[in-house]
Amino acid sequence: MFRFENGALVLIAYDGVPGGAGYVKRIFDTVSTQKILNKVLQILDCQNDCETGCINCICDYSNQKYWDSFLRKEASLYVKGLIEDFQYSHPIQKLNRSLLVFKD
Repeated sequence: MFRFENGALVLIAYDGVPGGAGYVKRIFDTVSTQKILNKVLQILDCQNDCETGCINCICDYSNQKYWDSFLRKEASLYVKGLIEDFQYSHPIQKLNRSLLVFKD
């Protein structure tokens, strides 16, 4: 589930069991966010290079209402950006990376 809050995308993970079964907590206690994002990126990498999604990558009955509006390639770029952000311990490192100048 997702929503937008103050212009930022907020992803919401929850247990589908009434009252919660602790699955989400257990996942976040044992699996790093970066590992989850890497798995998302792997799922978004379609062998058919589809534009939106297909039965080979992400389309199934549970997300049928989003098939026509989902942009798989844009989502992939977004997740790659999130993964890249995890590689920096301080924002200035990202700034320095973008200011690299190559000299002969």
